[in-house]
Amino acid sequence: MLRTFGERVAAGGGLLVRVSGSPTEQSLGFGVFDQLMRGVASLDGAMGEAVTLLEDHTVQTIPANGDRITPRHAQLTLAVLRDLMRLTLDRPVVIGIDDLQYVDSLSLQCLLYLIRRLESMRILVVLTGGPRCQLTYPIFYDEILRQPHARRIQLALLSREGVRRLVTENCENPKESFSDACFELSGGNPLLVHALLSDTAATVKANQRRCVTSPTPGATFQEAVLACVYGNGAEGFTIATAIAVLQDRSSPELIGRLCDIDGESLAHTIHALEGAGLMAARGFRHPAIQLAVLEDLPPECRAELRLRAAELLYSAGAPDLEVAAHLVAAGRVRENWAPAVLREAAKQAIGEGAESAAEYLELALHACSDDRERASISTAIAEVEFWDNPGNAIRRFGELLTWLRLGLLSGRDAVFVIGLLLWCGHVAEAERASRSLAASADRLDEESMAEVRKLPLHLFSWAPAWATDPVIAQTTRREADVASVAVAGDPGRQAVISLNAVLRGVSDDNLVHEAEYILDGAKTAGMRVGVTAHVTNALMTLVYLDRLHLAERWCTVLLKEATTTRDRSLHAGLFTIGAEIAFRLGDLLTAERYSRLALNRLQRESWGVGIGAPVSVQVLAATAMGKHQEAARALQLPVPEAMFQTRFGLHYLYARGHYYLSVDRAHAALKDFQTCGRLMVDWGIDVPSLVGWRAAAAEAYLRLNRTKEARQLSEEQLAKTDSRSRAHGVALRLLAGASKVKVRSELLKQSVYLLEQHGDRLELARSLSELSHVYHAQGEFERSKMLARRSRYLARECHAEVSQLKHPPEKSSEDSEALVFSPVESEGIAGLSEAEQRVAVLAAQGNTNREVARRLHITVSTVEQHLTRAYRKLEINGRSDLPDRIWLKHPEAI
Repeated sequence: MLRTFGERVAAGGGLLVRVSGSPTEQSLGFGVFDQLMRGVASLDGAMGEAVTLLEDHTVQTIPANGDRITPRHAQLTLAVLRDLMRLTLDRPVVIGIDDLQYVDSLSLQCLLYLIRRLESMRILVVLTGGPRCQLTYPIFYDEILRQPHARRIQLALLSREGVRRLVTENCENPKESFSDACFELSGGNPLLVHALLSDTAATVKANQRRCVTSPTPGATFQEAVLACVYGNGAEGFTIATAIAVLQDRSSPELIGRLCDIDGESLAHTIHALEGAGLMAARGFRHPAIQLAVLEDLPPECRAELRLRAAELLYSAGAPDLEVAAHLVAAGRVRENWAPAVLREAAKQAIGEGAESAAEYLELALHACSDDRERASISTAIAEVEFWDNPGNAIRRFGELLTWLRLGLLSGRDAVFVIGLLLWCGHVAEAERASRSLAASADRLDEESMAEVRKLPLHLFSWAPAWATDPVIAQTTRREADVASVAVAGDPGRQAVISLNAVLRGVSDDNLVHEAEYILDGAKTAGMRVGVTAHVTNALMTLVYLDRLHLAERWCTVLLKEATTTRDRSLHAGLFTIGAEIAFRLGDLLTAERYSRLALNRLQRESWGVGIGAPVSVQVLAATAMGKHQEAARALQLPVPEAMFQTRFGLHYLYARGHYYLSVDRAHAALKDFQTCGRLMVDWGIDVPSLVGWRAAAAEAYLRLNRTKEARQLSEEQLAKTDSRSRAHGVALRLLAGASKVKVRSELLKQSVYLLEQHGDRLELARSLSELSHVYHAQGEFERSKMLARRSRYLARECHAEVSQLKHPPEKSSEDSEALVFSPVESEGIAGLSEAEQRVAVLAAQGNTNREVARRLHITVSTVEQHLTRAYRKLEINGRSDLPDRIWLKHPEAI
């Protein structure tokens, strides 16, 4: 600022003498006044009277007398005055003194003596500096302001509009948002604005970008910040570092206690930092400013300051999360209370989905010497890591197993480690640990006992093979009996009880309501870290109950909510279930995409025995789409042997069996399906909606022309399923394939109806294809052609391989052309009355007029009238032109 003013003085014909204080020369008495004398002499063209006197006498050695200068100082000052008077004979003179707070006391006293004698001269003195309290001669400001012509100018920060003008002057067509961001970052300080523009220009050049939408603070900005901070002296920098550490807690009291400074000096420094645009309500206005200050501190000093801040905040009763953040930043602790604070902070951080929980626990672990406490903390770290990336937790496996064997884990921690053992496939070790834990149950506290009681429930839900102990089995059955009763306050237990009930064959609306209640609770709570188990269990409850559209809606909602958490296990679980739902609805593209997203979300080793879930959907989708090589590659990837003792192994065997069927390896497929069945029967979870092994085996038998076995299995599946279920519809198709021709059409019509209700387009396409064959064999070629056309349309809509469907041969190229799908505008369909829509739907499905009349309880004449009006409104010639879109959009009319 003073430089710019000097340029204007020179342009106006005036003379400028400019000097400045420096913190490094502040201890040199008379240093700045010496600069002034020599500056005046240089303008005079000669040595000048003052400099001559200075060379003759060692004035610096003459001490100041309190607040008064000595006669020798006065003599030198008057000599400077006479030198100035000679200069003003030709033109006015301006004396500019910058950084007044760094001027030595002796120079300030001489300067004050000089200024008092300038009243009638053509001399202007311009002084710039910091707060009064920072001056080496504090009464200087008071004395100056008493002078009649003295004016104090407080420079204000630029307004938002001022910053916008400054940015516009230095940038080409800047966006308003860019200028606003510059204002927010700088607080209106021109020095900081220019620094931001410089850094941003460097970023644009380095990245070869034409423009940027926001300023990028860098090295120049950091230097500018430090210039503002150091402008308040060493004490000012100390205060600034305290503010940088405390930030939102930057009250004058805490700042003063942290840096051992109080009183007027502290207040003036805070005011100066606010005046420089660095501060907001409390703390620095932007993290870049905070970072600039902190990075200028040596690491050891920074760590010590953080540690002192933690101790200060703890004594002030600050929340554990705040204290823990400072402890972690310091990287060490020295108080006995620290480990407990860090553990409590970790619990809170986990609840909020924060990333710092593991850091808190790691520091607590290093600060702890008690083995039992270290075991507990180690398990907590592994649990947090398991949610983020199970592979990290698995790498701690050896340490956790040691703690478990030594009996140093609480019941809750032991249950987690047992679960980790099972996830990794260490079955025998997990069984030994489970028995040991059960044997010591009477010595556990209430919380630990509650966790131990949940262990058999969780075991049964995903690894029934490991829940065969009589006590465990009895506990699981007892819990399943009360599955429809809410367990208040424990959604995890509620979810696993409901899932176990479904796996044991229970099917009622209470389970649906319970699952939705759990999912809604997770959504309301913001999908916090650690909800993976009960969210996935609740969703799979809906899936296994064939409530696929409901499960799909919830899965979509929860995936959206889960974007706010970094819980990778949750993301992977939701994508896996989303893939399973999509496949069961015949949406093969989504099934393929979601299964790939699930597998990419976690490292392969992180999946443990759970790898069977996403891989099975990947194989099923690829097989149905005709991508046999992709399916084969997925099956070639190694999986844990223990997976085949879990529910995930059942899905894997089922998927592999279907792949074998697609490549004409019916015997291998049959073996996988039969293995599925044997395991499900042994485990007591022989539920077709879990894995329809009987229907799949029946299909394999049909490929081998063993209709008797196929019929028997199809009938068994029909007997074990609800007559309204999706699995029932699939079994009807296979029973039709193993039955005599005369009963096939009725079985297939029922299959079509059920699959239509459940929205399984892929299975529906298969049933329609079979039905078209039946009609073709009966000589009803028109009906056969219509159903074949619809089957192909559905297959293409699913992105399934159409060639997998068995369609009857077409009689001519004209018939082939007639099978091309030609959608009709929805407006035409909407123009039909409800009665006309119902009749048109049934006719489009291939029913005769008499069959339509019988199903709708109307006369054949009425059917003919409705059809005639429908043909006219849709502008088509007859029944064969009825659009597929009618039938697909109005299944309720069937």
